Amino acid sequence: MNLCRKHAGTATGSAAPAVRRAAATAFLLLGASTLAACGSGGDAVDPTDAAEQSPSRSASPTPSTSPEEYRKTLAAAGAPVDAALAKVTAAKSLPTLNNRLAAAGRVAAETAAKLDEVRPPNGEESAHLELLAGLQSFQVSAESAVASPARDNSCRAAVPPSSVVANLDVASLNQAVRSLETRGYDTGIHPVAVPNVSSRRLRHGQFVRSGSRTGNGTLVIDNGGDTDAFVAFATGKSQTFSVYVRKGGTFTVHGIRFGTYSGYFATGEDFDSRAKGFTRNCGFEKFDEPFSYPSGYQSTFTITLHTVVGGDASTTELDPSQFPS
Repeated sequence: MNLCRKHAGTATGSAAPAVRRAAATAFLLLGASTLAACGSGGDAVDPTDAAEQSPSRSASPTPSTSPEEYRKTLAAAGAPVDAALAKVTAAKSLPTLNNRLAAAGRVAAETAAKLDEVRPPNGEESAHLELLAGLQSFQVSAESAVASPARDNSCRAAVPPSSVVANLDVASLNQAVRSLETRGYDTGIHPVAVPNVSSRRLRHGQFVRSGSRTGNGTLVIDNGGDTDAFVAFATGKSQTFSVYVRKGGTFTVHGIRFGTYSGYFATGEDFDSRAKGFTRNCGFEKFDEPFSYPSGYQSTFTITLHTVVGGDASTTELDPSQFPS
């Protein structure tokens, strides 16, 4: 990526020049077989004659459940689903959430199977099938969430539980529950309140690691990109200082001590201050040229975190594990 970087140095006390840098209805098919009936003496009986001699028989359909009995059935079936969903939304950690999602998925599948054996009251077939579909959709999304990695592989920080819950497929289940309620049937399942996907941000210019800043050096950071950024100077694998710069903003770091530093920046969404990293859509880059602040001089570097036409600074993309901590 061609970013912009400028550098200039002057003896301490003189003006510092700027340096710039860039970066059912299930159809039960009853197969009918025509059997040849045999009479006494081994003579074959004409099927037509047999039909005329024997009264016709047909399978008796499963009787519809009465509205009152259907209400009891729904309440009994929905109670364990409601309890499982409540535990999912209350989970505060990913390991706990994964265990509860797995259990809730099993409960949803078992409940759908039980209700599939029930014939609802006349006129309620569509709403009943809608409930079955909602349970099955939730089951599939819960199983998928459990099987997914705990973090976006491009990021260093884990996705928070609320964002996992926000991506579950509960819309069709919520709709089915409300539809039955309007028809006078309480399923015992409370509609799931879907949380917002987490989008945490630090204050513009907030230091994540302040470091010792008692020198004469200055770093101007211009984040003209479309995502927030986390900028770090490091010696070796350890951060000297790091600061959060919101998208569209510019921030100046003062007091950088003399020495040579490697410059890094990370971009993304939803910054976890404990893990010191973004949880979604992450990118990590390192400036290819080091930043040198000579002793006895006031030096200023200006870097851009977005591509600049004619930019004189190049960067290299990194694996998350290569970003200094």
